[in-house]
Amino acid sequence: QNGRVIGVMVVATQRKGRKYTVEEQEILLAFAEHASLALTDAQRISAVEHMAFHDTLTGLPNRAYFMERLNQALGRARKDPSACLAVLFIDIDHFKIVNDSLGHAAGDTLLGVIGRRLVESIRTDDVAARLGGDEFAVLLEDVNRGNSIDDVVTRLLSNVNVPAEIDDHSIPVAASVGIAMSDGSHDAAELLRNADLAMFSAKTHGRHRAVAYEPSMHSHALARLHLEEELRQAVAADQFEVHYQMIVSLDTGEPCGVEALVRW
Repeated sequence: QNGRVIGVMVVATQRKGRKYTVEEQEILLAFAEHASLALTDAQRISAVEHMAFHDTLTGLPNRAYFMERLNQALGRARKDPSACLAVLFIDIDHFKIVNDSLGHAAGDTLLGVIGRRLVESIRTDDVAARLGGDEFAVLLEDVNRGNSIDDVVTRLLSNVNVPAEIDDHSIPVAASVGIAMSDGSHDAAELLRNADLAMFSAKTHGRHRAVAYEPSMHSHALARLHLEEELRQAVAADQFEVHYQMIVSLDTGEPCGVEALVRW
């Protein structure tokens, strides 16, 4: 291939003194060339498939590959009621500050460091993937509820939350993690969404921590979405009014200010 040896085809016979005619040698040479072309095509197909299912920046599997593996894992879990799997949704805290202060090249380098740390934190049969931006996910199969997952999360946070040395800068790293366990009733998209909601809860409760999904998180998210939609409609319908309320000094009884109240 391009003047480079990529394989060897061995032709053997059990007949002593066997010699190949010129015609046979030409046939064998043609066969070898076809085999070389087939191998080259296979290499190209493998490279294309790898690019389709892996993140070019970190080398980790991408969202498409992760969802495929998650669907397969859920299918196996449904056949075994005792099986337990979990999805971890990981978001890097204050990652935008790195891009804004040191540039996107430093941010990309940091994402690569975090990807390697995630792989080092899990078993070889588990899957760590980059979903996009500074969001990662981990699929844990065949885990026990409670301690086993807690051990993985503790190890993961311990490995990830270590300063990274990049371009003569010691960059503090911290992550928020959402945990969602399968009970056999969720599909892959729902399970990943649940882990995402749990991660959002970890963010709102101070970051740099792991939070397990609870059903109330979904109802709160729906309520928040409904409220935002109502607010947009209220603005369009001019339903907000400003009311002014006097602020009076208790010492003198004189007005000393005004506060504005927006009422719906």
